[in-house]
Amino acid sequence: MRNFCSQKIPRPIGDFQFLQNKQEPIYLEIGAGTGDFALNWVKKNSNDYFIAIEKTSEKFKKFINKYEAAGSPSQLIPVHANAINFIAHFVKENSVKKIFINYPNPYPKKSQANKRFHNMPFMSFLFTRLINDGEIEYATNLESIAKEATSLLTEKWNFDIMKCKKILDVNLASSAFEKKYLERGEICYRLQFKKK
Repeated sequence: MRNFCSQKIPRPIGDFQFLQNKQEPIYLEIGAGTGDFALNWVKKNSNDYFIAIEKTSEKFKKFINKYEAAGSPSQLIPVHANAINFIAHFVKENSVKKIFINYPNPYPKKSQANKRFHNMPFMSFLFTRLINDGEIEYATNLESIAKEATSLLTEKWNFDIMKCKKILDVNLASSAFEKKYLERGEICYRLQFKKK
């Protein structure tokens, strides 16, 4: 596997310098979608900063509408950018308490395995952004991806597995994606890992 080189990653468009003044450690969501998870999280954790990153314009517009309807909570920072580009340039080393990776593209074909988020060289860089004992929570609706992510995060990326939770009840859905999968009768998996 090739090494990740943050200097070769293009800076995302936008002025994100205001983030430098935010109290650390922060919480971070990669793939925020329409913002349901982030908005629910800040309701329960009003003292911590939460950066929610979403790449697609359509989903981000819906996120912003929900964010504004919720009164634009000051501790929630919606970011419209590619997560890898944003994190490479604007998230400091040892500054993140917990990273949520919610339902990343599973790239189901065997030939696409290197595109799966947990299998990318970027994971080594992401590891350095976490504080000591920092955590990653990874959600998927595919058992095979849950097993593969667990194997790679523990054996390759030096994390301890803390919890593997199966979610079956639609009332426990934490995001629009999760609700959709549960309504279809699928099992969702929430994996919690801690940095060694």
